[in-house]
Amino acid sequence: MKDIIKIKLITLLCCLNIVLMQSVSYAEQETIEEKKADGVSTEQKTGNDLEKYEKAVEKDPDSDVANYNLGTAYYRKGEYEKSIDSFMKSLNTEDREIEAKAIYNMANSKYKMGSLQAERDLNSAIGHYKESLDYYRRAMELDESDRDAKYNHELVEKKVKILLDKMKNQQQDQNQDENKDSKDSQGEEGQQQKTKQDQQKNNQDQNQSAENEQSGEQKDQEGSGADKEQEEQETQSAGKEQESSEQMSAEEARMLLEAFGQEEAREEVKQKLRGRHGEVLKDW
Repeated sequence: MKDIIKIKLITLLCCLNIVLMQSVSYAEQETIEEKKADGVSTEQKTGNDLEKYEKAVEKDPDSDVANYNLGTAYYRKGEYEKSIDSFMKSLNTEDREIEAKAIYNMANSKYKMGSLQAERDLNSAIGHYKESLDYYRRAMELDESDRDAKYNHELVEKKVKILLDKMKNQQQDQNQDENKDSKDSQGEEGQQQKTKQDQQKNNQDQNQSAENEQSGEQKDQEGSGADKEQEEQETQSAGKEQESSEQMSAEEARMLLEAFGQEEAREEVKQKLRGRHGEVLKDW
């Protein structure tokens, strides 16, 4: 009967231990100093602990235990940068257990800081997560039995991968938007360039048309002037011919008169010669 009860008690204790192990996440390690603020709220506990540990550090600034406990109080209050500073000071110790727990809690603080930035600044969040991974690895090196450090390391690795994928998708979306804006801008520039070219071509056509019209008018004027000049030349030539004709007529008239006079003279000579010889005397 006693053996049966003993077996049941052992089984119950094992089950309770499993439940406790499953409930462990990346919560901070317990402080070295035993808490005695039972019967008050968590907020009151934190406030009382913080005030108490601050006084302890004031009395002994180099105390590894006092700085570790102050770091834990800051962590529970959400002041993670101050908690890291206090945990860092507690590393000045020869107690390997305090060193391992301080580094573990520094990793937790970095994780918390990264979580606060996850929705606002992916780069900053990833940076804090990666620092926490370094601290978790160091904690596991100091205490190979620290399952919490191992669990949290795996958890944060997944978180980093998620954020990196998210950042990659955001970058791709941004590139697509930039490419789209660039294409739209190029399309607008192309349309503006085409409009400008069309306007230039239209202006050139108008200028060419105006030049052609001006050239045509000039040719007409030149042609009209040439015709007029030719007409004047023809008129002048006709006048000269007329004058020449008139002059030739007068000359011809004079020559005719002279010729006529010579003819009369010859006729008169002939008559005189006939009169001089007279009649021919017959010699027979």
